[in-house]
Amino acid sequence: MTKEPIAINPLFEKTFNKIKDSYAFNTVRAYKSDFLDFHKYCEELSLGSLPADPELISQYIHYCIEHQYSFNTIKRKAASISTMHRFNRFPDPIADIEVKLAIRKANRVIERSVKQAYGISKDLFQKMVDSTGEDLRGYRDRALLYLSFYSLCRRLELSKLLIEDIKHNEDKSALIFIRESKTDLRRTGRLVYLPDHVWFHVEAWLIQAKLTEGPILRGIVRNQVSSSKLSPGTINRILKKLAKRIQLKSEIVAKISSHSTRVGAAQELLYAGSTLLQVMQRGGWSATKSVLRYVTHADALFDYSRFKNDVFD
Repeated sequence: MTKEPIAINPLFEKTFNKIKDSYAFNTVRAYKSDFLDFHKYCEELSLGSLPADPELISQYIHYCIEHQYSFNTIKRKAASISTMHRFNRFPDPIADIEVKLAIRKANRVIERSVKQAYGISKDLFQKMVDSTGEDLRGYRDRALLYLSFYSLCRRLELSKLLIEDIKHNEDKSALIFIRESKTDLRRTGRLVYLPDHVWFHVEAWLIQAKLTEGPILRGIVRNQVSSSKLSPGTINRILKKLAKRIQLKSEIVAKISSHSTRVGAAQELLYAGSTLLQVMQRGGWSATKSVLRYVTHADALFDYSRFKNDVFD
């Protein structure tokens, strides 16, 4: 028997269309995904989701607790429900005391530790670089490693980097223009400096791949360079593959993601004496709490010799 599709309120699409140019694409996508998850829950109970009764939202939060959602996920879903109501000038149900108590319960019941990407230090970065080959994938993977570590770009930013946005300097360094980012709501973009040794590896990849325009980072199929850009998910998989190749322990590999180079580079900058503001500007962060979370354990991470045997198999 075919399951009936979820009925979508036309007001949803109208709301998403109204806000799509006011928020970053990923923010709108998160609002949509979170609220549709809540809507599906309401639909299964034959209850309305917009506006929603605070008691129903409290019940939904308890449902999330039972299904082992992280506390950050629950907070984000509650924020999305709140936002959808406020965008449509409905009373904010998240302000109700019953919902607030449900969120407090979630905070007490669920493990509060944030699962942070494992920071790739310069030592690990170099080992990953050394593990790459001299074929097309090796050149591409080196370009990816150098770009991600030295630009501190997010994976979506890396995916969208264009050859046309590179400006060459006389000293063989380069500037690359980041057209848009998660925190750049005005779409003004920002310039990122690439030292000469970084540009060397990016240029080597472009020459080997015979690329003169379009996306810098691309997929490789049957030893042929794809015309399409490297997806954010593929960037994650490449970094995990390289982490396995240098024989990092499986529990460390599980924590490696596209954020690992960003975290590691931020930790390296702080350890080298950069100020918090300088790190934020370099990585395009708008909130200090994000950077502080990344660099909380920087001192321990950089005494590499102490934990070397605990990192590698």
